[in-house]
Amino acid sequence: MRADVAASNQELLGLMAMSLATNANRPPFDSRKASQQVQLVDVLQFIATKGQISLPLKLAVLISAWDTVEKPANLQPKNPDLFLTREWPLLDQYLRANPESFLSKVYGVSALGGTEEELLEGLNKVPPQDRVKLAEGSASSRDLTRPLRWLLGLQ
Repeated sequence: MRADVAASNQELLGLMAMSLATNANRPPFDSRKASQQVQLVDVLQFIATKGQISLPLKLAVLISAWDTVEKPANLQPKNPDLFLTREWPLLDQYLRANPESFLSKVYGVSALGGTEEELLEGLNKVPPQDRVKLAEGSASSRDLTRPLRWLLGLQ
């Protein structure tokens, strides 16, 4: 998931509301047009009910483009857990409601350190290892291996 992409399909909701108001035929459901969080929860439900895995399954939730969240004008929560709760509520609620199936940790990740424009404007002069950032709760580091080490039980 990306911090700079909305989690819902407002444009699809508008079309559905318009079809109800005008008594027009509703567009047929197309799972490919469902919001990303609906698709993720659907996949997680299949894993939990049909997967041949031992539960609970560790799940690292990575929110990319985290540098966009940390910009001063951005009013989104600066804590990845709170970001997930506010911006991806369906996924957050599903994970919280199913602790017997999923043990999750949420991370904010910025691998580039900025947008493509910012890279062209001079950010690319900063070494990549100094641009990366990983946010976990209220703490941050440059260690992008933390989620993998947590998944493997090495922390």
